[in-house]
Amino acid sequence: PAPTGRLFIFVHIPAEESQICEELTGPHADGDALPSLLGPKFAGCTLSDEELRAHAAAAGQPVEPAVLRTLMMQGRAESFRLAVPTDANGREGVYAYIDEASSMKGLPKNARAGAVARQCGFPASCEFSGDVYIGRHKWKD
Repeated sequence: PAPTGRLFIFVHIPAEESQICEELTGPHADGDALPSLLGPKFAGCTLSDEELRAHAAAAGQPVEPAVLRTLMMQGRAESFRLAVPTDANGREGVYAYIDEASSMKGLPKNARAGAVARQCGFPASCEFSGDVYIGRHKWKD
């Protein structure tokens, strides 16, 4: 999405509980700006080729380690809807954004982000790993 010059606020919830949560700003755009803004924050891969092969095999996917590594080095943000946009809430959805490869990377559980999900009505089995970002998106009619 192309930036419009305005800024919006979103929240960073680090997995490491000794780190404070913080409000961040990003350039407002048409559509959801956070996936492209956050993708680079999730970029990186320290897994060996053997570990990548094992993850691919466990998922039943015949993917070469080099392909997985390339994707992980690009970084991708996955969104998880915490609140559905409805007429009653002004058509605003609330989303958690996580590292798409957080489980493959073996990132630590994020207890604070899990607590937010429980406050939104999700069961205790709803867990996030790694740093989590939470943003709100207003949908047009």
